[in-house]
Amino acid sequence: MQNNIRPYALVRLCLLPMTMFASAPEHLRCEFLSEPLGLDCPAPHCSGQVADTRTSARQITYQVPLAAWAKQGAVPGLPDTTAWKHSVWITSDVQVPMDDFTRSWQEAALLDFASQKKAEPQELDAWYRHAHEDLATARSPVVFGKTFALDKPVTAATLRISGLGYFHARINGVEAGDFALAPNFTHYDAEARFLTLDVSKLLRAGENRIEVTVAHGRLRELPGRMAKYIYRETPVLRAELSITHPKGGVTKIGTDPSWQAGFGPVRQAGFWVGEAYDATAKPGGWQPAEVAKNFAPAMHADDLPPQRIVRELDPVAVTQPQPGVWVYDFGRMTAGKARVQVPPNASVTIRYANLLHGDIDKQKVRQISHSPFIVYPSGTDRENPGMIRPMYRCTCPVVIMRKGKPSLMEWGYADCVRSVAAPLDYHATFDYTGYRYVEITGLDKQLPVGAVKALEICNDLPRTAG
Repeated sequence: MQNNIRPYALVRLCLLPMTMFASAPEHLRCEFLSEPLGLDCPAPHCSGQVADTRTSARQITYQVPLAAWAKQGAVPGLPDTTAWKHSVWITSDVQVPMDDFTRSWQEAALLDFASQKKAEPQELDAWYRHAHEDLATARSPVVFGKTFALDKPVTAATLRISGLGYFHARINGVEAGDFALAPNFTHYDAEARFLTLDVSKLLRAGENRIEVTVAHGRLRELPGRMAKYIYRETPVLRAELSITHPKGGVTKIGTDPSWQAGFGPVRQAGFWVGEAYDATAKPGGWQPAEVAKNFAPAMHADDLPPQRIVRELDPVAVTQPQPGVWVYDFGRMTAGKARVQVPPNASVTIRYANLLHGDIDKQKVRQISHSPFIVYPSGTDRENPGMIRPMYRCTCPVVIMRKGKPSLMEWGYADCVRSVAAPLDYHATFDYTGYRYVEITGLDKQLPVGAVKALEICNDLPRTAG
């Protein structure tokens, strides 16, 4: 059964059977979503499955009850004519101070491979300098924050939000939403997707604080000055917090220059590069946010299920190719990130790969696929690598010209993590890659069983088989 039902029947959809024999329908969906909060579709499709074991049973009619708040004129299913009238796009070029930890991540993420043609040392040094400058500035996620007070009780609260490239929001220190990477990717110059989150339980009487960390994600497609296409150099955020009070009053809090911008524990992040996470770093660098100029994409609700952690995999084997290097084999390819229980006061580097060194004849594969292979250095011994993977799979190659001839340098893929005096349950927030193997360095002994898992991340669509 699938029907067009007018928007006023939306959000809390419940199809009721009209006979005493029928049971309640199952798998209710609106626009294919089980939780269709904040849809802006003018004629949404609603569907459900009849759960009746009787022979030739069929549905002949249905009833859609409206929630109590709908009778008061507050109908979330209808397009909100006041949406986005209380906010603007904001941005900031706040820069994370450089330190030894951030530099170590840059060295791990920027792998230098022998080029086909030798470059002049001064040219190479200049390229490295520009690349490091870009990593140090344009790759720093921005934390946008605002403190506000509530002197009235809260009946309901929703947060409409779009942070580009990817965002994570926290209200009073609690994560808002259970997604991994949001919003879904679009052509940002033309369209930006937003999410609507129910944050009623996160607010409290008195002082409240909302903080949104926004990383470049795919807003800046490639690292360095050799980027093929860049939408914007700095992350952008637009959000509106709508708070309903018991007697019908509504408080709106939207992004504007009164918000502050700074930095947090995610010191550097790149969708194609990896992440540097320093739990010992204190938030700081606060300065007023700026209105994002020359940026006005159309705003549409994200009608795809968000990307979530849908499965955790345990390693099937652990090897130690050399001292201080552990390689975890998860038995099959997956896509997402690794979750690692980092010990107290530790600095760990996490790398990802598809193949182990020696698994295949690289020369034969190169002849068939025309794809050269990258050999990851394990620890500090470049002569004894542990893992390899094709150059054009889950890495970002940058081809530059030296005196009219092609010369290749390569961006690697690494997450660097530093913990405080307590264990840290870590997985990267703003990047994603395909892999089978995870390499961990920086520790003097192997992590215990269960401390390393593979997180499979994808759009949370219902499984139909397998």
